[in-house]
Amino acid sequence: MDAAAPGISSPPSSTPPSSTPIARRFSALREQERCALMPFLMAGDPDLSTTRAALLALQHSGADLIELGIPYSDPLADGPVIQAAAARALAAGTTPGAVLAMLADLRGALSTPVVLFTYSNPLLNRGMDSFCREAAAAGAAGLVVPDLPLEEAEKLSAIAASHGLDLVLLVAPTTPPERMGRIHRASRGFTYLVSVTGVTGVRSRLESRVEPLVRQLQELGSTPVAVGFGIAGVEQAREVRRWGADGAIVGSALVKTMAAAVAAGEDGAAAAGAFCRELRQGLDARAMTMSEQPDGVSSSQASPGEQPRSAAADADQRELERLFAFLGRIQAEPELREQINWMQSALEVSELAAAEGQPFRPETLIALLQRAQEAPSSRVGLMDEKLIRIYLRRESLL
Repeated sequence: MDAAAPGISSPPSSTPPSSTPIARRFSALREQERCALMPFLMAGDPDLSTTRAALLALQHSGADLIELGIPYSDPLADGPVIQAAAARALAAGTTPGAVLAMLADLRGALSTPVVLFTYSNPLLNRGMDSFCREAAAAGAAGLVVPDLPLEEAEKLSAIAASHGLDLVLLVAPTTPPERMGRIHRASRGFTYLVSVTGVTGVRSRLESRVEPLVRQLQELGSTPVAVGFGIAGVEQAREVRRWGADGAIVGSALVKTMAAAVAAGEDGAAAAGAFCRELRQGLDARAMTMSEQPDGVSSSQASPGEQPRSAAADADQRELERLFAFLGRIQAEPELREQINWMQSALEVSELAAAEGQPFRPETLIALLQRAQEAPSSRVGLMDEKLIRIYLRRESLL
């Protein structure tokens, strides 16, 4: 690690686990019966000024905690999307000291707890105590070090705690039960449950065996459980919430979204904020259970002044969500993005909006998206998808 960030002084010593910023945030969310949203950013991709703006955009868009990656040349736990982001950040000259200086500059403006994601080499190079002291002084609330074995993590956890930092430990679907219990009991702030076997990255579905692991960990203690690795969008975040997890961590999908915006000459921080709002709205939206219905009103009955939803309308909504997931996957592919005429799309969607006079009905969107899905490589298919996305963003529906 490079020299300490300027202007950073030592923080107070050891903080009780129950009073750390991360613990307080999860405690408040549990009282509200909400699932924590934790987006991941790679610091310095494409530059630290964008990272600074993105941190604030995520805070304003509903992030409960933020995981901030420190770029490293040999990121063993990261998939191709985050590896590429780290390479871009390193090429831009990003260093650990510069990341901490940027974070320190945000003190007073950034109240969302920040968890630094780093690897053991930068820690060992600088010294565990020095690294933790500088990270805490910069305003970090916790650390994730994925390549640190449990035995070393227990040592680092005590050092981190002496500086008021939570060391978050990871468990995977393949972790033996006895070791999983040890890790969960040693983890501070929350336990990071890896949802897939392998590296980070967007997956089309989460592994079903993760759901019982959430309950298993929660039965072992009160430490919150957050699920990460492979959450691509709203539907998977909702699935994590349905499992009863305390938090959902979204990394590669957000990094992709920012990279796509920057490549198109758009504002990466604004794109991060818009994506975070979509996730926040999706996580907070939930159907009322029977016990939550007003007396005498079943879930199939409409509220006063509303029309009852038909089975066909429910099917339309499910189909719409499925097609939006498809749209998100295609939108993130660089080779497809390059074929889209962005300005022409904006012009055409304005004309469509004026002609409609109201937001598109689900069946209209479904018809357009189905046409795009049938010919994803065609100009028409790509244009239809971009039109819909621009329109929804303009109407604050996405």
